[in-house]
Order: sequence, then structure tokens, then C-alpha cells
Amino acid sequence: MTKKRPENGGEPTVIAKCTECGDIYPAQEATDGNYRPIGTNGSCNCGNRDFEPAT
Repeated sequence: MTKKRPENGGEPTVIAKCTECGDIYPAQEATDGNYRPIGTNGSCNCGNRDFEPAT
């Protein structure tokens, strides 16, 4: 049986910024290079799903 990855939990590995509004989230870097904010459904409060590392 394959273990399903959680959609909204886990330990943060990076601080990510929404590319639309600039909100900051603790996040995990996915194996495909995308970022998933922790504690959300995978999107920002503004509805955007694209994040980049916060500098």
C-alpha cells in the first residue's frame, strides 16, 4: 500500500512567498521544484498556487 502524502501538514523546509500577492508561508519544497505552503490547502489566501523562495 502506498502512503499518501499529507496535503496540509509536515515540517517546513523553506520559507516561500506567493508570486501573486507576496504573502509569506512556511513551506516544503517538492521533488518537482515547486513549493507547498504548510497549513493551507496548497494555495495562498489570495487563491494563487505558485510560490517561490522568500529572500
